[in-house]
Amino acid sequence: MTGPIDAVVAIHNAFRADMAAIDAAAFAAARGAPGLDATVERFRFFNEVLAWHAHGEELAVFPALEEVAPLVAEAYEQDHRGLDLAFDSLSNAVSVRDELETARATAAFRFHLDIHLAKEDTHLYRIIRERVSVPDQGKAVGIMAGTVPPDRNPELIAWMFPLLGDDDRENMTRVWQMVMPPEVFAGAIQLVHQAIGDDFAELNPTTPKGGSRGGSGRPSSPVPEPLRRVGDDFEDEYPGASALATECFANLFQAGDLLMELHNRQSRDQYQLSPSARQVLAVVEGAGQPLEPSVIAERVLITTGTMTSVLDTLEKRGLIERMPHPDDRRKLLVDITPAAQAILDELLPSFHAREREVISNALSTREQRELLHLVAKVQHAAQQASAPHAATRQRPPRLSRNAPTVKGTRQ
Repeated sequence: MTGPIDAVVAIHNAFRADMAAIDAAAFAAARGAPGLDATVERFRFFNEVLAWHAHGEELAVFPALEEVAPLVAEAYEQDHRGLDLAFDSLSNAVSVRDELETARATAAFRFHLDIHLAKEDTHLYRIIRERVSVPDQGKAVGIMAGTVPPDRNPELIAWMFPLLGDDDRENMTRVWQMVMPPEVFAGAIQLVHQAIGDDFAELNPTTPKGGSRGGSGRPSSPVPEPLRRVGDDFEDEYPGASALATECFANLFQAGDLLMELHNRQSRDQYQLSPSARQVLAVVEGAGQPLEPSVIAERVLITTGTMTSVLDTLEKRGLIERMPHPDDRRKLLVDITPAAQAILDELLPSFHAREREVISNALSTREQRELLHLVAKVQHAAQQASAPHAATRQRPPRLSRNAPTVKGTRQ
């Protein structure tokens, strides 16, 4: 199930692989092997890539994280500053031509980098995956990619792809396909081919290679792939499950999130309306008459407490007004104001035009009717679904955190 953050995890794995090789070379040089100069130059480029990556995180990922998990990013910013200091220590060791101190500084840098990357993978980017929408994840990854100087992209790809395993290579190319314009993606794929040579054929056959050409002489259009996939051993781990059905289930959810986020983002960016606030205005307008707050809450599917907060905000902005109920003094009615009506008169037609654009760009009229028929069948099945029944899981064996190593230590 490839998502934008898989590109970040892939480059983290490239950092790990290259730093392990650099550390080994520095250790060998400390024991008298030649080649320290080449190792140092390799590390300087590595650190350039790391600096681009860290700058991209600070520009795009950390602000997104702050929105959903305040104060978490601060610790990772401190890690970045600590890695800067570790690089300075290594540079000082190199400048005095001290092979032993260079090996020590390289080992220290690797130690701190490994901890930092592990924390990001298991904590920071887990939060991003769970709490930030996929479109906003893609936007953040695109900003991160933009921190690399365009003329250095060939160097970056030539450095990175030989360090990646097949899964990371495939994930990276899929994410590029999501966030890059087709012509840019085609150029990037050609650079990948140059970087890994014959290994290029090992990429998943469904991953666009950019090398096949139609009669026009231009790269053929890539075939879209679902954003969510399960592993090959899914049905072994979950006996009685269907990998295909789970992928359908997950991608229906994903499609709904992506489509709804288009409307939500427009409401936020153009009118500073949260999804709940927009729905409140639309429900009252659609009713054609003032409504009780409890009725609005029921239709919008939020609690009465949340409804009170939303109504307070809308009232302060002059978008709704509360009025006494004509038949019950204990109750209030809510109606929209002319200012809110003006917003809805602009926003709703724009939504429907966007809906036509997105769906018509993806599906023919016949396919739209077919999709509607298939979605109706899924909706009916969901309404008729019985209570969940007991099932088993064959959890694959994983290395225990307390398992003894060969030397008897714990890891």
